[in-house]
Amino acid sequence: MGRADRLPPGARAWTHGEVHDLAARAATVLAGHGVRPGDRVLLALPDSLAWVTAFLATARLGAVAVLVDPELPATDHAFLAEDTGAALRVSGPGLEERFTGRDRLGADTICSASCRTSAARSC
Repeated sequence: MGRADRLPPGARAWTHGEVHDLAARAATVLAGHGVRPGDRVLLALPDSLAWVTAFLATARLGAVAVLVDPELPATDHAFLAEDTGAALRVSGPGLEERFTGRDRLGADTICSASCRTSAARSC
């Protein structure tokens, strides 16, 4: 038995090459939003393909991923966004209002933009 038999129903396994390709494409998306080497990118995402993609994309650009628990209270999110001076905030659904007025990118945008031109089209 391989690891694929441990996946929940409906989930798919991703190869290293597919994840690498997604991260490269996501790095282009982040760079298009102004992320440069040394910038901080706040990631408020649950464990998911979007988290891995955003984390690796941030590293590819030479930026610093600021990992934030998406379950934190809104006041903590606001403090961390301000305190870290993040150039970009990447968050999942339901957190949009916590990062208003700041440069924010949804995890869905990263995945859809990365998958749109990728051989791995089923993000």
